[in-house]
Amino acid sequence: PHFEMGRASVIEGIIVDISELKERENKILYMSEHDYLTGALNRRRFEEIKCDMDHEEQLPLSVIMGDINGIRVINDAFGHQEGDQMIRQAAQLMMSVIRDRGYVARTGGGEFSVLLPKTDNQSAAKVVSELNEAIKLHNLKQTNLTKQLSITLGYGTRTDFAKNIKDVMVDAEAHMFKLKLIQRKSYRSSLISSIMA
Repeated sequence: PHFEMGRASVIEGIIVDISELKERENKILYMSEHDYLTGALNRRRFEEIKCDMDHEEQLPLSVIMGDINGIRVINDAFGHQEGDQMIRQAAQLMMSVIRDRGYVARTGGGEFSVLLPKTDNQSAAKVVSELNEAIKLHNLKQTNLTKQLSITLGYGTRTDFAKNIKDVMVDAEAHMFKLKLIQRKSYRSSLISSIMA
């Protein structure tokens, strides 16, 4: 009420509860930026963040590329539900290790990309070691090899702004594929033996 010389006048208004509308808006925004299966960032959002990181003050900027080994074999042998479960576990593991140090995105079927701003090459190597350690701990809890995670991780670092961020991603991917070639035969043969058993 508004008082004017002893008289009260009434101000009318409408109160609208927009909390439900805001909640729906936030849900839509979340869905547009995150992968539906894993909760990690999706490729579109990853590309946006990568552009945002394309500034000298973000240097050194490290990139980690990860690819789940044997996902196609798991899908063929046990169905996509099992493969999806493995992808979800890999994403949860990666996000729990990276936390607020960077950004984890699912950028392909069993592929993940991580952006680590203000992270030098040595620190990126340490993060990769932490990820590998987390994978080992996860696998110790699994009695069946087909439930174990095998993720090949490669990394690269941008220290010079003159070097394109895409080139750093190419470096990280090349590093990952080199390691993948070394790991592929032993993992694939043990996985197939486990499936046959």
